Amino acid sequence: MAASGVSSFPSLSPNALSTMPDSFQLNGHNYLEWARLVEVTLEGFEVLSHIKGNAPPKTDPYFQIWEVEDALIISWLLLSMTPKIGFNCRFFSTAREIWENLAETYSVKKDHIVRYEIESKLFKTKQGSLSVTEYYKSLNVLWDELDRLENLKMNCSADRAAFAEFIEQERLFRFLWGLNSQYDRVKVQILSKEKLPPIIEVFYIVRDEETRRLKDDSYN
Repeated sequence: MAASGVSSFPSLSPNALSTMPDSFQLNGHNYLEWARLVEVTLEGFEVLSHIKGNAPPKTDPYFQIWEVEDALIISWLLLSMTPKIGFNCRFFSTAREIWENLAETYSVKKDHIVRYEIESKLFKTKQGSLSVTEYYKSLNVLWDELDRLENLKMNCSADRAAFAEFIEQERLFRFLWGLNSQYDRVKVQILSKEKLPPIIEVFYIVRDEETRRLKDDSYN
């Protein structure tokens, strides 16, 4: 990794564009999914700073490398949009300018209908015939969507920590609530603890109980 937070050029060569997924295009109705794909892809190439950070000053010895990288990213971004959307972005000079314009145009952070739909899906999600792992993953997909909609900003680190703890606890309760009745005993044991464990730890506890039950059934 080069100075000023700029990745070295070999991390993103022209040939790398062929390995970056372009089958999923931004069409104006799938911004959240598209934006997540872009973030994951660029992070994999260690160039996420091109849309999340600032360009280095032109006096920086690595500016030319950064500029070439940015041009490659712009090319890929334009290819990952429908022609109409790409046409409207062709005059932006940096990848970050494109990213911020699209976020402002298509982001649904203030769309209460989307949040309502996600919350409704969470309310309806129960384990049912799913394994514990499948059930937990289905909740996490919805929670990830909610996290992407969240734009609450807190300046105090103590408030951020308290809010994160509150969300963690709410999701823990939601996970336990949707479990099948066969895990009631485990639920009681967890909720009886003086300090509730993290949700990932609770998931492991319940999954271990599932494994134990499956073994017992196989013996019988």
